[in-house]
Amino acid sequence: MIGTLSLVAALVGMQSPSLHISGTKILDPAGKEVRFHGINVPSLEWTATGEHVLESIAVALDKWGANLVRVPLSEDRWFGKAPDSKDDGTSYRKLVDQVVAEVSKRGKHVLLDLHWSNAGEWGQNIAQHKLPDAASLLFWKDCAKRFANESSVIFDLYNEPIEAPWDVWRDGGDISEDWQGKKLSYRAIGMQTLLEAIRSVGAKNVILAGGLGYASRLDGIPAHKLVDKTGHGVIYANHFYPGWEGVDSWEKRMVEASKTLPLLVGEFGGDPQSLPLDYPKRRVAQVLAVLKKHDWNWCAWCMHPAASPCLIADWSYRPTGYFGELVMQALKGQDVPIPARQSTIADKVVYDDKLQHEFQSWSSAKVDLNDSFAHSGAHSIKVDAAAGQQLQLGTVPFDGNPFKSIVFWAHGGVTGGQKLILTANVMDAAQRSVELPALKSGDWIRIEVPFDSLGIAGKDAVKSFTLRSVNRGATPTYYVDDVQVIGKR
Repeated sequence: MIGTLSLVAALVGMQSPSLHISGTKILDPAGKEVRFHGINVPSLEWTATGEHVLESIAVALDKWGANLVRVPLSEDRWFGKAPDSKDDGTSYRKLVDQVVAEVSKRGKHVLLDLHWSNAGEWGQNIAQHKLPDAASLLFWKDCAKRFANESSVIFDLYNEPIEAPWDVWRDGGDISEDWQGKKLSYRAIGMQTLLEAIRSVGAKNVILAGGLGYASRLDGIPAHKLVDKTGHGVIYANHFYPGWEGVDSWEKRMVEASKTLPLLVGEFGGDPQSLPLDYPKRRVAQVLAVLKKHDWNWCAWCMHPAASPCLIADWSYRPTGYFGELVMQALKGQDVPIPARQSTIADKVVYDDKLQHEFQSWSSAKVDLNDSFAHSGAHSIKVDAAAGQQLQLGTVPFDGNPFKSIVFWAHGGVTGGQKLILTANVMDAAQRSVELPALKSGDWIRIEVPFDSLGIAGKDAVKSFTLRSVNRGATPTYYVDDVQVIGKR
C-alpha cells in the first residue's frame, strides 16, 4: 500500500512542497491561502474495521463538496492491541493507507486524528482521556514515519485534551482521572513532545493541536505555543457545540484568538439529542453564519448516523434536516438562512424519577436523586443543604422564548416551614429570584413560577435553576419531584 501511496503522490503532484503555516494563514505550495471546509468521518476509533469509512470519504469529497476529511484513530487499534484487533494492526494500518490514497488522488486533504488513547495501559481504558500517554508517542512516531511529507496529510495530535495545567498540556506531567468507576494514573505526554516525535522521523507535515476543555479553550495557547523548528507549522483546533456556550461568546473568543493563531474549528454541530430543549437547526445555522462571516476553516461532526450530532440519517447518506442539509448548503458556498426562534414548544420533563433532557445536578447541597419518598412514581430528589448550599439543576443552554414557566412539587419533610427562593441562570449569570411559599411537613405542594417572574422570558441560553434558603442558612431536609418546564402552545 505504501507503493500505492507513492504512485498516487506522483500522479497528484505531491513531490512539490506541502502545506505550510505563515503567521495566522495556511498556505498551499504556491503561497496561496487555503480554506478548509470539511467533514469528520468516524468509527476507526471504536472499531478495527471501520464502518463505511471509504464510502463516507467518497461521499464527503465527491458529492457533498468537502475539501477535507478528519478521520479519528485509536492508538491501540493501530498497533493491534485492542480486543477487536486480530493481526497486530496490519489490516487497520492498511485501511488508513487506503484512506490517505483515496483523499490524495482527489487532491484533497485528510486530518489523521489520534482520537482514543489508553491512559498508559495497552488494550485497556480505550477511550478519550485527559491527555495523551506513552503509547501516543509510539503511535505518532510510527504513523508520522508512514505518512511523512504526504502533502494531503495533516497530523491532529490529540482529539480533545480535557483538563490539565497549560504547562502540562504542552510539556507533559503526571495525570490522574476517574474513568468508568476506577482511578487511572499515568504520565501524560505533552503536545510539544508529540510534535518533536513527528519531526524526529523526518515528517514536516502541518500539525493540528487542540486546546484544553475538550479543545474548546484557546486562552492558554499564546503563552504555551508549540515550537516547530523543522516542520511546516502548527494550526490550533477549536471544537464548539452550542450546548457548551452561547454562539456570541464563542465568536468573540475566536475572533480574539484568530488575531495571533492559525485556527480550524475541528468539530461542531447540533441535533435533538445534543440540544434537547432547543432548536438545533437554528443553532447550527448560527454557527455556520459565523464561520462564513469570518471565513474560518471548519470540519463538521460527523458523517455517521449514530455518532451524534449526525450529518446523515442513515447509510443512504440522506442528510439530516437540522444539520446535514445546512452543511451541504455551506459546502456549496450558499448562504444558510437562520430560522426564526421557536414561539411554541411541548412541555419538557426535567425530573420524573430521574433527570431527563440532559439535566444534571450541579448542586453544592447533599442531593439524593433516587429517594423513595415520592410525589408520584418511585423516586424524588432529597435535599440536605448546609449554610450557603443549594440545589442546582442545569442542562445545555436553551432558548427560553417558547417556554412560559417551571412547575414542580415540593415537600418539607419532617420539619416543614422551609423558606426557599428559586433563581434561573442565563449561562453563568443569575437572573431575578422568586421567593416560594413555605414548604409543608405533611403534604406536597405544587409550585409554578413564570419565566417572566424569573427574568428569563424570551432570554437566550437559559442554563440552570437553583433552589436555596432565603437567608442562605442551613435548610432541613426537603424533597422535590415531578419537575417540568412548561411550553407555550
